[in-house]
Amino acid sequence: MEKSDLQNAMHMLHQQLKGRRFFIVLDDIWQEEAWESLLAAFPYEDRASRLLLTSRSRDIPRNAQYVHDLQLLNPDKSWQLFLKKAFINNTDGKCPEDLENIGREILRKCNGLPLAITVVGGLLVRQRQSESEWERVLKGLNSHLGRSGSSVSAILELSYQDLPPQLKSCFLCLGFFKEDAVIRARKLVNLWIAEGMVSQEGEGKERVEEIARSYSDELINRNMVQVKEWGKFDQVKTCYVHDLLRELSITKANKEISFEILRQGKSQPLDKARHRAIYCSTESFIHPPNTHLRSLFVHGAGKVDDSPSYWKSFVLLKVLDFEDFDLKNLPDTIGALTSLRYLGLRNTKIKELPSSLGRLKNLEVLDIAKNFGLKVPNVLWKMANLRHLYMSGIRCQFPLIIDALRNLQTLIHIPANSWAFDQHLSHMTTLHKLGIELEESTDVGKLCTSLAMLQNLVYLNLSGPVSQCRQSLDGLNFLHSLTQLKLDVFLTKLPGASNFPPNLSYLSLEDTLLQEDPMPVLQELPKLLHLNMRDAYSGAVMMISQKGFLKLKVLSLRSLLELRKNTSRKRCYASDQTTRDLQMPSSKEPP
Repeated sequence: MEKSDLQNAMHMLHQQLKGRRFFIVLDDIWQEEAWESLLAAFPYEDRASRLLLTSRSRDIPRNAQYVHDLQLLNPDKSWQLFLKKAFINNTDGKCPEDLENIGREILRKCNGLPLAITVVGGLLVRQRQSESEWERVLKGLNSHLGRSGSSVSAILELSYQDLPPQLKSCFLCLGFFKEDAVIRARKLVNLWIAEGMVSQEGEGKERVEEIARSYSDELINRNMVQVKEWGKFDQVKTCYVHDLLRELSITKANKEISFEILRQGKSQPLDKARHRAIYCSTESFIHPPNTHLRSLFVHGAGKVDDSPSYWKSFVLLKVLDFEDFDLKNLPDTIGALTSLRYLGLRNTKIKELPSSLGRLKNLEVLDIAKNFGLKVPNVLWKMANLRHLYMSGIRCQFPLIIDALRNLQTLIHIPANSWAFDQHLSHMTTLHKLGIELEESTDVGKLCTSLAMLQNLVYLNLSGPVSQCRQSLDGLNFLHSLTQLKLDVFLTKLPGASNFPPNLSYLSLEDTLLQEDPMPVLQELPKLLHLNMRDAYSGAVMMISQKGFLKLKVLSLRSLLELRKNTSRKRCYASDQTTRDLQMPSSKEPP
């Protein structure tokens, strides 16, 4: 962020907080200068407001009124955490008697550090529960401890060495992301595949994403990756990596796959680096050409060299990620990167894509979402290997041709005027997830008829501007393969239960602002397991009958601002089921 932008942001924050009581947490402040530069943003008034800082440096809070030093876990709490992590698969969560002594010896090496206990627990949970196996772990721990002198480093090193080869490769990619980054699980999976780190031996290519998902689940089970947010059906939506594990990933990647991090004016590039992450400011930062480079991640802001000779030097590049980068234009020379398999342009400032993009014949993932108003040329149909296409709010001079993409699995979100309403859709047999941005003139009935040709479609997202969409959704019942539906359009009322997809198990209603109580319809959906509602209903009362929602497991209610009372003759979330995110900020009587 430029200094002027920072000053403006601080002034705006100061004005918003002035005259109010607030409690603000500033997490992980490293430098005293950074803390002092932010002080002006917070009004100093006698209103019982509080600032809470966390830091690893004792110099940071020198002017704080109160300092709380986090203590290490005592032996009892250490043992409780150890049992929770190492015996998560045991029904009773207890340590067998024959393993308790060696377990406590392993725990003693952790020195009460929660991260060390968590990671070593994740290591042990993958081992056979036998003395010989745990003795092997203890021996390895002592060996690494002798070399590093740090219990945490020894445990992290041992956990890394215990990973199977394919998981080691995946773990090394975690250092490509910024510190404290919230990582979309979907992006992580796509990157691993593009990097060639997911084996397809003995598996059909359509299942490669599921294999990669199992890799991420395994790293989470081993506590090498932490879950940030859960999605539907207990799938991980976002995750993050602890700072120390990220540092381990960077160190290992530097040695094993020639990974380097370049910072503005502070780094000397390697001659034969194969993977590179760049942290740059607003100045032009021209990193040197490299014919060996396989992946490039750019963070920050800056100008990109658009000379043909420069980009042609990256002939072997498979992954190029500019996500959240202040990129204002994409050079036409991008078409020279014919080996590219992943191109990430999410949330940049690009206004138009060059037509040379059509030359990327090997591209499998194109992410141009969150570039609202982006002009997209009609060349995507040339990318025969494209598997995942993410867009939102794009502009097209001519409707995009997409029915030629026979390998496409994900298409989120395509304008309705670019959707092909013809028989060629039957060739798109691999399309599983689809998002369509509706328009005022969209014939939803005709749209659903065309969607019925997609025999493997399981997820559909229909969205549109609130001011334009009062859509009738008749025709959804033709979608027999569909199990997940998200409606993000303004509706007066829902269609009847018989007009919904017959196999629907997940339904999300967002910004629908229904005027009629939706529960009499929704409770009749026979296979519904998960119902999410956000800004979905403008009424004050919802009624659920005793025989409604026979299979519902998750009910999430958010921002139903007028809801005052939920009258139910039966709790639709019975004792053997769960309810998440039951949030109604304006409700006086919670359900």
